[in-house]
Amino acid sequence: MNNLGSIYKIGVYGPRAVCIRVSERGLATTSFVSGMSTGYSGNLGYPLPENWAFDQISTISIGSGDGYIEIDNNIKSGRYNGESKVDPQVQYPSEPDMANHIFFDLVDKIYDIAFAHAGGNVSRANILVCQYLRSKTYFSDLWDMTAGPLDEEFIAKADSQLGNPPVYEVYDPKYKIDIGVPHLAATLNAVLHQGSNNQVFVDVAGWAGDLISAAGDSAVAEGFDSAYDAAFHLIGHFDESKSEFSMSDFIADVDAVNIGNMLLNIPQPINGLLRYYYEDRYSVRFSLFYENRFSGDPNLVQSQGTYVLTSSEAGILELRGLFMDRFKVPGYSTEQGEEVARAFKDILVQLVNEE
Repeated sequence: MNNLGSIYKIGVYGPRAVCIRVSERGLATTSFVSGMSTGYSGNLGYPLPENWAFDQISTISIGSGDGYIEIDNNIKSGRYNGESKVDPQVQYPSEPDMANHIFFDLVDKIYDIAFAHAGGNVSRANILVCQYLRSKTYFSDLWDMTAGPLDEEFIAKADSQLGNPPVYEVYDPKYKIDIGVPHLAATLNAVLHQGSNNQVFVDVAGWAGDLISAAGDSAVAEGFDSAYDAAFHLIGHFDESKSEFSMSDFIADVDAVNIGNMLLNIPQPINGLLRYYYEDRYSVRFSLFYENRFSGDPNLVQSQGTYVLTSSEAGILELRGLFMDRFKVPGYSTEQGEEVARAFKDILVQLVNEE
């Protein structure tokens, strides 16, 4: 309730025993007692809770035939009189906003544990936070290579102290979709782990890996005249079930690069920066990514995409093969790879221009 700005208060509805127990634990401000049946085991022998606001004591029958209805007969204590109108000027938080607050609060707790485990080293603590957030999903040899091995001792410690909590997705208010946190954390982990070294490892852990998947899907997609058309349809698709490079994936890749660059340029606690980014910078994410990774050059976007998808150089060839084997990506020709890279460039430039 505090995260919602203390707009709401919590009440409880139920038999006397339930209302008493919930209220004694501080989980309800007032009680609405379903007290019209003394046969309830939760009513018989129990007093009214001290915080009762309404008591449902009987049922009144009115009307007849098709118009017959039963209406609850309630009495009130005066502790709460109910509401008859709302203030249209009040900005009510949405459920997705609430979910983001829950996620940010969890990251605060993870960071505190990570900071202590890292001996007060902020940069190391940031990496540990990313490790924890990706640990249940991104933990294979491929991710050890790109994002670094997991600190199992820290993860076990955090699980123990936090009770192995669920990791909620981040809701993006601009596109109104959920962003997969493990994906975001894995790519961000690679950015922080590799730093300015092994750029191709960082890329494959994020946008380039998803582009490889899109190339494979485009090569076998039906109903399109070319791999370009298929890729243009698939990259950034809002339905995650129809694309391995959905808009949610794209945003996770882009945000990871942007947040990672901020942390590398000015080391600071990741929990505070995440709040700042998703409250302020998300609206220009693609422009930031375009500048951060490609210096705002569309030709560089296409050439880097083509390199990742088609190069036979030692290193990228093996890494691409490992990625395709790991995620069972269909094969594609060099020409198809070039078309997919061109589609990626056109989509990114379009998204930048829309900001």
